[in-house]
Amino acid sequence: MKKRSIFFVLILLIILSFCGCSKNTKNALKNNVKSENLASKKQKEKVAVKKPEEKKPEVYKVGSKGDEVKYIQDKLISYGYPVSDDGKFGVQTDWAVRDFQYRHDVTMDGSVSDNTMKLLKETPTPDKICNSNLGAEANQEVQGYKSAAEQTANSNDLPSYTKYLIMASLKEQRVYIFNGSNHSWSLINTFPCTSGAEETPTVTGHFFVQGKGPSFKTANNVICKYYTQIQGNYLFHSILYDVNGNVVDGTLGASLSHGCVRLALQNAKYIYDNMPMGTAIWIY
Repeated sequence: MKKRSIFFVLILLIILSFCGCSKNTKNALKNNVKSENLASKKQKEKVAVKKPEEKKPEVYKVGSKGDEVKYIQDKLISYGYPVSDDGKFGVQTDWAVRDFQYRHDVTMDGSVSDNTMKLLKETPTPDKICNSNLGAEANQEVQGYKSAAEQTANSNDLPSYTKYLIMASLKEQRVYIFNGSNHSWSLINTFPCTSGAEETPTVTGHFFVQGKGPSFKTANNVICKYYTQIQGNYLFHSILYDVNGNVVDGTLGASLSHGCVRLALQNAKYIYDNMPMGTAIWIY
């Protein structure tokens, strides 16, 4: 009987010991699970936190308005461009920006982003300024053609986005350059030209200066210097030269080109140097 009692006591102690271990094990497992859940939650919160998006550079273009546009316009005015500082980015501001970009040898798209804005903030230098106040050239031709040319220009509606107007008469084979504004143009230069032949006529109508370049070479190695774009492949450019700088064809006052308007070298350079992007062109 005594042995049986001792046996039951031993069994009871084993059961109690087992139960204690189980409880500790359960608590340990429970604490471990809780720690894992907390770590997982923190990880999720860490992933959920989004980094602030990088602010894209502001781009100002046609349609933009506000103080920044007015600032751009004031800078353009300091560079000689005749724009209004009204805080509205219109077509005239667009042309001024394009000319400014061309003079600074950057992409000419008419919009102001960081690169163009940085250039606008620089101090204007003589080689980068747009001269909007050219006076009349001191030659007899200007005085001789002045009255008739101004009457023709001012009796037509010829608005320009700059202070200049280029007028070319195919009948006279002559180009006229004016300073002023619509219906108030004053002749400042004139010179003979050569326009397109009958089978390759020069385009006629109203256009705007939209591109320039110092020279280009044709398929037959003819060099044309100081070109100013009228429309597409129609250009004002110099008479024709070979690759050695010799004159290939210096004819003026005739209709024989492939459609471009040829000029004496100094006159092609005059337009190239002085007529900004957006200058009105009338060919008739």
